[in-house]
Amino acid sequence: MRTWTAIGAIFFLIALLLLVIGFVQGIRAVQGHQATGQSPNTGNSILSQLGETAFWSAGGLFIISSLIFFIIGGVGLYAGREPEQITVKVEPDLPTVQSISNEQGASQIRCGSCGTLNDLDAFFCKRCGKRFR
Repeated sequence: MRTWTAIGAIFFLIALLLLVIGFVQGIRAVQGHQATGQSPNTGNSILSQLGETAFWSAGGLFIISSLIFFIIGGVGLYAGREPEQITVKVEPDLPTVQSISNEQGASQIRCGSCGTLNDLDAFFCKRCGKRFR
């Protein structure tokens, strides 16, 4: 588990480094493009289009590869996470039952939880739903 977490963290750091390098390269290309006078000063839209082209041609590969490293790092961190703890609710002991015979000879059992009389062949109390056997 710790290995995957370490691999994910390393890939995230590499992705961050590539992203910074990409932006620095792109900004340098735009500044160099403007400093050489290759972009005309007439029209702000032409200047921005040329700047964007210079930015993406110089730093685009670094920025795109940083996205790939971010994805790989995320998979590594996901694979290295601790498994969820599953809690199981344990029911308390089954209620005690009492056998009761009436005048006709039919037997019934009394629920130890709520005291309701139930048929002898019942598995659950008809009032509270507790299991007998």
